[in-house]
Amino acid sequence: MIHYVPLPRLPASFRVPENLQKRFWYDADKQALAFEGPMFKLTFDRLREISHDYDYQRALEKLFQLAVPEEDTPRGHGKMLAIAAGCLLALAVLVGGILALRG
Repeated sequence: MIHYVPLPRLPASFRVPENLQKRFWYDADKQALAFEGPMFKLTFDRLREISHDYDYQRALEKLFQLAVPEEDTPRGHGKMLAIAAGCLLALAVLVGGILALRG
């Protein structure tokens, strides 16, 4: 999967390490940084060194958040747990509201 994060302009010092050029690039048509596949912390750290430009750093952080591999939760279970947690929170708010009306 290719992830994109908007970046209107590239910093002057933007040079991608040769071994990452097939996975990390700037898409001029979309004006966005692009990364293919999962990004691990070691790769993120290497890409941070390309430039200390503020906008580049923020875009790279967002790209890392999108591309970081999920934890070792079995497929689909992470979403189910999030839905269940949301339902429990909604139920707690509803019960709290009912109790407030009674009291």
